[in-house]
Amino acid sequence: MILQLSGERKIEDARSHEPEIVSELRKLLARGVHAKPDPRRPGVYDVNDGGRVFFIYVSPASGCVTLLATWREESSQQGEKVSARRVFAA
Repeated sequence: MILQLSGERKIEDARSHEPEIVSELRKLLARGVHAKPDPRRPGVYDVNDGGRVFFIYVSPASGCVTLLATWREESSQQGEKVSARRVFAA
């Protein structure tokens, strides 16, 4: 699905990432980006921008976006993209 959030959305950073990372996420969400909903957690998405994955939560009540985690995709030996997600308890 394509996730596009209009207006100036507040992005909370749960893990104190670099400001450039948060800015990149803001730009992606403003223009529209491929997002994969987490089937077990409503409002949680993997946002993929060809090399970096953002794990986010979008509050249905406020529309506020929380950046939970981010990581770079790694290429496998066959050239496939491999996501190296870190699992954590929410």
